[in-house]
Amino acid sequence: MCHGNVCRSPYAAGAFRRLLAPSIGRTARVDSAGFIGPGRPPPTTAIDAAAARGVDLSAHRSRALTPEGVRSASIVVVMEPEQALTLTRRFGAPVNRILQLGDLDPSPIEQRAIQDPIDQPREVFDTVYARIDRCLVAWVDTLFQADAD
Repeated sequence: MCHGNVCRSPYAAGAFRRLLAPSIGRTARVDSAGFIGPGRPPPTTAIDAAAARGVDLSAHRSRALTPEGVRSASIVVVMEPEQALTLTRRFGAPVNRILQLGDLDPSPIEQRAIQDPIDQPREVFDTVYARIDRCLVAWVDTLFQADAD
């Protein structure tokens, strides 16, 4: 999830689905949502940057996070530490079911948060999506390594 659900979380959901093995991808539910304004399309820059990385955001429309969505999720992935706090305070999400995606970045990082690229140039989207990809690959590698052990 992210704030507006038009840039980071829809991209992360699409990229995560692509990384999952076909058999797991059919059984796993991967959704994205945000805190504000349902029904909004991603900006053109987000659609173009995602398409260049093999993720189609053209049909995506933002969805608002709901208490039921939080309750039914095995894990909620957030882009910023403040979002994790909001999940626990407003939605009662257990801390052990919240994952700060930026914490998984195998590259040296300056901040835990994954920058919101909204209203930024294409280069910022490319940088943000590359970081999301690194974090997701690290997560999937960890998940499948744990299954192999």
